[in-house]
Amino acid sequence: MRAHLALLFVLLPSLAAASRLPETVVPEHYTLSLAPDMATGALEGKETVRLRIAKPTRSVVLNAVGLTLRDVAVTAGGQRQQGSVKVDAAAETVTLSFPKALAAGEAELSLAFSGRVRDDLRGLYFSKSPRRKYLATQLEATYARMVFPCFDAPAFKATFDLSVVADAGDTVISNGKLVKDEPGPQAGKHTLTFSTSPRMSTYLVAIAAGDFQCLEGESDGTPLRVCAVPEKVQMGRTALELTRTFIPFFNRYFGIRYPFGKLDQVAMPDYEWGGMENTGAIFYKERALLRDEKTMTVSAKRGLASVVAHEMAHQWFGDLVTTRWWNNIWLNEGFATWMARKPVQAWDPKWDQALEAALDAAGVAEVDSLSTTRPILANGETPGEIKELFDGIAYQKGAAVLGMLEAYLGPDTFRDGVRAYLARYQNGNATAEDLWTELTRVSKKPVDRIMKSYVTQAGLPRIAVRNRCEGDRTKVTLRQQRFLSNPGSAPKGASAELWQVPVCLRSGKEGAPQCELLRQREQTFSVQGCHPWVFANAGASGFYRTRYAPEALRALSGEVMSALSPAERIVLLQDQWALVLAGDGEVSEVLQLAAGMEAERRRAVWEVLLERIGFVGEYLVAPAQRPAFDRWVRARVTPALNELGWEPKPGEPDDARDLRARLFGALAGAGDEAAIARARALTQQAMKAPASLDPSLAGVAVGIAARYGDAALFEAFQAQQQRAGSPEEAFRYLMALTRFRDPALVERAVALLRSPTLRSQDLPSYTGALLSNPASRDQAWAAMKADWARLSSQVTSFGGGGAVGALGAFCDAAAARDIEGFFASHPAPGAERTLKRSLESISQCAALKARQQAPLARWLDTASP
Repeated sequence: MRAHLALLFVLLPSLAAASRLPETVVPEHYTLSLAPDMATGALEGKETVRLRIAKPTRSVVLNAVGLTLRDVAVTAGGQRQQGSVKVDAAAETVTLSFPKALAAGEAELSLAFSGRVRDDLRGLYFSKSPRRKYLATQLEATYARMVFPCFDAPAFKATFDLSVVADAGDTVISNGKLVKDEPGPQAGKHTLTFSTSPRMSTYLVAIAAGDFQCLEGESDGTPLRVCAVPEKVQMGRTALELTRTFIPFFNRYFGIRYPFGKLDQVAMPDYEWGGMENTGAIFYKERALLRDEKTMTVSAKRGLASVVAHEMAHQWFGDLVTTRWWNNIWLNEGFATWMARKPVQAWDPKWDQALEAALDAAGVAEVDSLSTTRPILANGETPGEIKELFDGIAYQKGAAVLGMLEAYLGPDTFRDGVRAYLARYQNGNATAEDLWTELTRVSKKPVDRIMKSYVTQAGLPRIAVRNRCEGDRTKVTLRQQRFLSNPGSAPKGASAELWQVPVCLRSGKEGAPQCELLRQREQTFSVQGCHPWVFANAGASGFYRTRYAPEALRALSGEVMSALSPAERIVLLQDQWALVLAGDGEVSEVLQLAAGMEAERRRAVWEVLLERIGFVGEYLVAPAQRPAFDRWVRARVTPALNELGWEPKPGEPDDARDLRARLFGALAGAGDEAAIARARALTQQAMKAPASLDPSLAGVAVGIAARYGDAALFEAFQAQQQRAGSPEEAFRYLMALTRFRDPALVERAVALLRSPTLRSQDLPSYTGALLSNPASRDQAWAAMKADWARLSSQVTSFGGGGAVGALGAFCDAAAARDIEGFFASHPAPGAERTLKRSLESISQCAALKARQQAPLARWLDTASP
């Protein structure tokens, strides 16, 4: 066949085995032209790649999925050759072979290709608003290959010259600055060309096209834009102001000024992730980035600040320095999660980020206490395996371990180590070991040994604490072993794992923290002062469980409000609950500890209290004890709510507004008729005049009203969702549909899973919420099974979350058998580990119920309300 004839090969998407590309040929620069058709969904492209060849070869291997390649040629050593194409659909690769060996050195590969714009929130896809279609990319982790043939792995960083053909009147946003806009190549089209990008991995390439409009600003010399569909662009003002504040903070902290020339942030009508850190062009869900300041809840404001800070942190930690392979993605995500709290704390010191860190660590410790957890450093080779690495272990546990390390080294020393790491590896790739090496060198402490023990081993340690007074000092003996919260999964005998644990001890409330490194199975330390108890996680930065001797715990419980900080109270509560799950204690003991914290007024601590109370109420309280339990809950919540006041006060802090809403919800959930009536009234007010009441209170009221609502309210919520003034408000009313308990309305809510009006981006959250509602759990699971062929790729978001994770809300062995049996013949790509965790959670809950329901009933019969 002659040179000018096309070579046509079509690759179909596959979630089967993928392989790493050989490193004998690496890209240095892409010149890429894309022409997507907004009307037909056709995609045409041309590409030239400058290569560096390490040794002579007759083939070049690239990734490609769903693309038709043609006109493949290479120029090397002064010779131009045409190539043939061999497809490996399972590995998602194409091998381009040439008649003669390509010499070592530089080469230039050229090709053309065709494909399709997708509809599944991956690759280059249609993002649809009620008014029109937009184009958007989501290329992490292995989706760049769906847009253009490429070396689709983090280590293959290269520069890009990108041009995009778009409809006249539409704009395009990408990684670089727009440098040319010219008509053509056809009537009704124009071609937009962007400046050469920095060196970056393929998963960070960004394209957005449509009639986006932008708010503009500047910070510390960096041009800023926040962009959205025209009718919502004004809701980006808070995000723009946050970005203005955060840029100087990051510049100072990292010691490297923002490196990418400009920073665009774009709100997408349909987007799977909360945010994606594309170099110089961060993309978000609309409801993650856009806020109506008049109706924004406190939690939404906090979430906005957190997600913007997280994605901006990635511009240095992830984009400027990029992991070599996905096994170290925790370093990108864990660091960004940890780092995001620093600029947020500086922006609003009243938002105590130490409490947010304690909440996050406590949440992921529950997952890490299961036998089905994974090490932070875990390999992923196939797209499905890589997808599962984006989970709480990567994000929240990674952040918790980094926070523990910072507390051990000191903030300044830790920052200096991070600066040294970024300076050394900027514009390149690195591994976690590279960061440890820099931190060890700067701090002169055994960071490498600490981190290896936490990163390569699954789970977390439980530290048993024994203390005795000797004169004016206290001898503290610490013994570590792996903590497993499900007694049925615990191995016989002592665990083999051993951690290097930074432990901070405090003897009594007057003692100063003393930090030590627990290296051995058992060690004894001496601390100043003599007191009946020693708190073994002073500062609440340690990622481990603690178990105190009964007499020390009784003494500590009596001083919990005066002796422990709010973050330390969170740690104590979570540790005691974890011990109950593991069969080492009674639920009533945790409830008594909670009762001793009635004077608590910090929202984050109440969040933990209410979460535990809610679990007990749903799963462990027998029907006959329900009235007594509800009375007990109301007796705990009512004084706090009365002191705070049922009505918002001018100028009160955000934490008070958020706490009021949570206490109000708990009181209504415990059957308080006045609270339920008030929730119904507030809901009507919220629908008529959203800006007329406190948004946080309105958000809770809508959920309460749904729980007790009728068909008229269900239909009112559906209508309100359609005419909502902001993405946050629309999502509130959508999710409220999952809270109804009337059987007929549950059926209608579940039926929406089959409705085209339920957007793909909302399907995992909506399905998970139905599974979390006891009244709709069985019906939602039945609907999932009946429609699994369609739902399977949509309800398992990154990390295997969404619906598969929410199946852990069941609490009986029969449900576990049904779920396990179904998935034995119905694969859940990208959610296999999450499925195992869900099954273990169900087993754990069922065992806890069997152990604790009767003792809890006896305690409720005698407990004072």
